Amino acid sequence: MFGKCRLIDLSVPLEHNAVSEPMPAQIRYITHDAEGLRQMQQLFGVKSEDLAWSNGLGWAIEEIQAITHTGTHVDAPYHYGPTSEGRPARRIDELPLDWFLAPGAVLDVRLKPAGRPTTPSSGMQPLVGESVSKPITSRISMRRSWPSSPSIPTTPMSPTAWPRRSPRTPRQSAQWP
Repeated sequence: MFGKCRLIDLSVPLEHNAVSEPMPAQIRYITHDAEGLRQMQQLFGVKSEDLAWSNGLGWAIEEIQAITHTGTHVDAPYHYGPTSEGRPARRIDELPLDWFLAPGAVLDVRLKPAGRPTTPSSGMQPLVGESVSKPITSRISMRRSWPSSPSIPTTPMSPTAWPRRSPRTPRQSAQWP
């Protein structure tokens, strides 16, 4: 389909109470020997000695409470309003996978100052893919990884401060070239 291609992981790990999130995820870690064992005993009616493969330990899982904008995400058309192009706007699970897997370029905007717009003329350089000096044939992705950015907040960010302190992409940049 794409011939020789290179996949680039742009994801940012979920973190408990990440200071870079306006509404941070809450992660509760359930351990093998305590709650994980109790859960397995309750759900499956097993005793500790029945769990031979794990030497009597239960499972370890993470319970995550987060909004869909936590960490790495894609804004579905529905995020912006109930309709798009005169039809009901699609939610993320309704978008075709090929929208997200296509030739293009990855632009590194990690060094952009907080609250400043990312524009084609602001020195964005591709990490991989086509040159930004000519039209991109398909997709542009932006690596915004705050953990490696000099503008990363060091204190929790309120929802009202987030728009001023986060990287942003104005409409003209999103529609460029």
